[in-house]
Amino acid sequence: MTNISIGATVRYLNEVGGGTITRIISPTMVEILDESGFEIPVPISELLIVNQKSDTEKVEIAKPQIPEPEPITYIEGNNQLYIALAFVPTTKHNEHFTLFLINDSNYWISYLCAQTKVESHSQNILETGTLEPNTKLQLTQLTLLELHEIKTIHFQAIIYNTEDYKVEKPISEKYNVEHTKFYKSGIFQENMFFNENAYIVDLHNATHKKIQESLQKQDIQKLTSLKQLGEKRPRIQQKRTPKEEIREVDLHIHELVEDENHMSSAEKLSVQLAAFETALTQAIQDGIPKLVYIHGVGNGILKSKIRSILDKDYPQFFYQDASFQRYKFGATLVYLKKIHS
Repeated sequence: MTNISIGATVRYLNEVGGGTITRIISPTMVEILDESGFEIPVPISELLIVNQKSDTEKVEIAKPQIPEPEPITYIEGNNQLYIALAFVPTTKHNEHFTLFLINDSNYWISYLCAQTKVESHSQNILETGTLEPNTKLQLTQLTLLELHEIKTIHFQAIIYNTEDYKVEKPISEKYNVEHTKFYKSGIFQENMFFNENAYIVDLHNATHKKIQESLQKQDIQKLTSLKQLGEKRPRIQQKRTPKEEIREVDLHIHELVEDENHMSSAEKLSVQLAAFETALTQAIQDGIPKLVYIHGVGNGILKSKIRSILDKDYPQFFYQDASFQRYKFGATLVYLKKIHS
């Protein structure tokens, strides 16, 4: 604190001249009798004391109070890394969400969250920063339609513990957004992080990975000991299942969501196209040669959209109307084999 008293001689810090303090107006303002004989109010912060009077009224200049930072919360024993995304609905019919990043551990996390778009496949950063131990952070707010535009959420991070530091490997995880799930009320459940129900996506569960690694080591040790003892491994008879030649995918909206009453036409179409893409990717991975999409007749928009995507993104596959006897005009048959020119 700096003492100011009536009668003290002062000089201006930013101007030529000075005067004598005649009155203390407030803890930050005084009145000066300047060299021209005028009394003027001047902020104390703009004055330099030349001669202080010890037997006159004094005032203390209040320094700004800097709030102390809140202490970091460390939970005893919470040393297993757990990072998750949380989708928390903010409307009754789950049409809007708040997306959170959760750090349920004693680690500090320097992170980057990004997203890949469905149609353009472009990538952009959602958020970067440092997440303190045992905290959660709001990343963004989304509508259902905006969520359908996101194909993948990427998460990269460097983790460290300031209390007991040791070098940890960087983390790189991703979450492929399963759009149809968000229309099912059961996906949002009670949890330990929010008062509201939420859909929690585990990005990096260290405990689970350690268990898997432990099981793998145990299996290797068991096989090694069997070999050393000369024991024969038991023969396991497997039944051959007939190869799946054709797979049906019903894209009627009532087959994809529990409640369609509050969905707009655009939202329904978005869910159906997401299911179309998911089924196509899965069939390719499973080696299914033929795929039938049951889209119904309706106004023909879904059928047209499906065929447009096939023409644009999958020109190597041939498609046609499925069996008229079985589906009438309500299905499309896709041959998942490349067309040889």
